[in-house]
Amino acid sequence: MDAFDQSPHHSNEHAPNDALDQANKLLADVLQQLESQINEARATLSNLLFEIDDIELQVNPRIKVDYSVKIGCFENELLKAQIEARRAKRKLALAQARTNRGDAIVDTELEERLQEEFAQWEAELSARVSEYIQNLEVRASTTALSAQDSRELKRLHRTLIKRLHPDANIGCEEECERFFLLAQAAYEHGDLELLKSVEASTRHLGKNSGAFPTEAEASAELEIVNARIEVCRGKLELLKSSNPYLLKDKLDDAAWVTKTVLDLKGQTEQHARACEYYLAQYNALKERSHE
Repeated sequence: MDAFDQSPHHSNEHAPNDALDQANKLLADVLQQLESQINEARATLSNLLFEIDDIELQVNPRIKVDYSVKIGCFENELLKAQIEARRAKRKLALAQARTNRGDAIVDTELEERLQEEFAQWEAELSARVSEYIQNLEVRASTTALSAQDSRELKRLHRTLIKRLHPDANIGCEEECERFFLLAQAAYEHGDLELLKSVEASTRHLGKNSGAFPTEAEASAELEIVNARIEVCRGKLELLKSSNPYLLKDKLDDAAWVTKTVLDLKGQTEQHARACEYYLAQYNALKERSHE
């Protein structure tokens, strides 16, 4: 017998298994890389969501209240003076028109006409005064947190953003959403105890395994998270480039506040003088019409 016939047969029967193992290993490596990118993207998204919430629920409301206290009252006085001056000027014009037609000047008729014409202005003033009072009530009812409690409030809210925010947790169940709304309300009102309670009650929620069975599913998840990141970045940029956020540094500048108040007071006085002038002209016209 040939010596070769006595030796073991050389076979490639393990080659398909080796190829499959290699393919599985490559897929596992790809999935691991994608999952790492997803986790990193989720962390970025959570940070953006926290910053947006911080501005919308804490920073901007404080700016609005601060603006009302330092500037708002003077703006309301200016608007009131503007309305009164325009009303007096219009009253004089209506009276002059009646005189030119040879009609008598009747105060009650003129006042009815002015009330109708200036209803929208008066409504705007009323709305602004109401908002001003509401902001003062918010300030009066707000208990300032200590620096330590404020840091704890932010820490808990950041934790709950990652755990509960529907934009950071796709497929978030109803229970998770309800707790998220409670967390938002607690953060907005600076209720540290309520936020602690929500955090303690939701430790079992928002746990994302991060495991994806296929590369396509992992890629789709990464694409969704990245898309939400871009949306949040756009929203954050808009918040930071518009009022009231842009007023924050100005309100902290005593010189700017003083100058703004003085300018508002100066304009108010100008309109008050104009109002006095038009009313004096109206009274003189009325006296001449009775001669």
